[in-house]
Amino acid sequence: MTKSRKKNKQSQSQTAPGSSTLAGESPGLAAGGNTDLPPEAQGTAVVGILAAMMLLAPALGVPSEEMLQDTLKSIVVSFLALGAGLLLFWQQRKRSEAFRWHMLMWLPLALMVYALGSMAWSHTYLGAVEAIRWFVFSLLVWLGLNTLARERLPTLAWGIHAGAVVASLWAVLQFWFDFQLFPQGPHPASTFVNRNFFAEFAVCTLPFGLMLWARARKDQAVAGIGASVALVVLAILMTGTRAALIAMWVQLLLVLPWIAWRYRAQFAFPQWSRHTRLLAAAVTVGMIVGLGSIPTGDAKIVEEGRGLTALERGARRTASVSPDDHSLGVRKVMWKQTLRVIEQRPISGVGAGAWESEIPLYQDSGSQLETDYYVHNEYLQLLAEYGLVGWAFLLALAGWLLVVLRQTLQAGTTVAKSDEAVLEAPWRAILLCSLLSLFIVSNVGFPWRMAATGALFALCLGALAASQARLQQVRWWDAVRMPWRPQFSQAGTLLMLVCLALAAFISQQATVAEYKIVRATKMALSITASGEPNNPKWNKLKLEMLGLRQCPDHC
Repeated sequence: MTKSRKKNKQSQSQTAPGSSTLAGESPGLAAGGNTDLPPEAQGTAVVGILAAMMLLAPALGVPSEEMLQDTLKSIVVSFLALGAGLLLFWQQRKRSEAFRWHMLMWLPLALMVYALGSMAWSHTYLGAVEAIRWFVFSLLVWLGLNTLARERLPTLAWGIHAGAVVASLWAVLQFWFDFQLFPQGPHPASTFVNRNFFAEFAVCTLPFGLMLWARARKDQAVAGIGASVALVVLAILMTGTRAALIAMWVQLLLVLPWIAWRYRAQFAFPQWSRHTRLLAAAVTVGMIVGLGSIPTGDAKIVEEGRGLTALERGARRTASVSPDDHSLGVRKVMWKQTLRVIEQRPISGVGAGAWESEIPLYQDSGSQLETDYYVHNEYLQLLAEYGLVGWAFLLALAGWLLVVLRQTLQAGTTVAKSDEAVLEAPWRAILLCSLLSLFIVSNVGFPWRMAATGALFALCLGALAASQARLQQVRWWDAVRMPWRPQFSQAGTLLMLVCLALAAFISQQATVAEYKIVRATKMALSITASGEPNNPKWNKLKLEMLGLRQCPDHC
């Protein structure tokens, strides 16, 4: 071996991804120093599980009232997220190369730690629920950071889009034929029990469907994906959910056309033949206009008087957005009282998840909130419950996303530092567009707390962090190498197994509890509806009802 070859081999061993840092070097990425990060772990199967999670969570529903729809979705997300983590640790059980860690990870972990601490002085059960929620969220972000290579993003996009399409199909059937497989509140709600929950999820998935459509090359793919995107748009119009409609118009009229023009050189649609373009226009416009003109067959939707067709309903509901709206007025009462919580508890907050139990103390005399457990504004609820930790989360997340946005815009407007930056830019723009829609609907809803939408939120953040690391657009406070040993993978495998066992136990307890609560509620409603609740004939049923509402010692 020549001296030059020996020197080259030594240099490679010092700079190999995942190798130990040099003596005296900080494990972080020093500004201006060596910023090469390890590539994504061999996580093709892991990304497949994440894509399946994003398909199954919105597509599946409970055909009875004895379990909440989002309880099933939470079970699906939790088990598949933990299963993906288990698979990754098992595949990497002999790994010595470093994994990635990103500053972003500290944000949900800080909320998780606060939630655990608030159990000591605030509501114990609600704090535990919040801690679990942020643990699963953090796990999804970390999995995305270490497995979502650019070539795997289409797999994730297909899972997200497919889940939205199946959920939209349920909603369309409910709108046209009063399809009643899934119990629900305001129709059409698909598998989400409430149409607002469904619409808020569906609108966040639109960028991924349109990304797949813009990349399609064959006529069959162009027609098929165009029809599926049109189905999602139709379903959103049918719900008449105004926050989702506003987010959809912002996407379709402003952001997505700009992305299509800005990065047109990397999409397939500029090379479509005239025949393909006519086919794409005919399918999408024909479906939205044609199918959007079919009147509903649901009597409850007719009674609302907000439009009989998808197009009419979407137009009316968009035009009805007004500061004087009754629904918005109810939310304003909740927001005003939540601002009072923030003013009086700015440092500590009231405790993770404890808004629902603490808000009566901050209400005006004689006022009454609607029967709900959330503020219908994610930002206000986070600040009211988490105090300074909530402020830190929002400000740090907003600052980081602005940095990512600036880097993405620079890749599209100036001479890029590398071809990689140009290739990454469209996917980053799509991820940011999805997050923009999420942040819009978060002003009047609580999508972060819904299983499918919360999982999408976490994966978008993980994918953006992975992209930033690949492009070395990081500073020492952004990303570091996680020194790794096979023992860590073995410990991670054991942790995931324990968490899966705990998830199974919690799922079983939740299923039994919800079954008993719903059964008891139905009994109470039957007794009340009879008009003679004090009749002795109801005594046996009352005893059974009270037995269901009581929790045995082992609960």
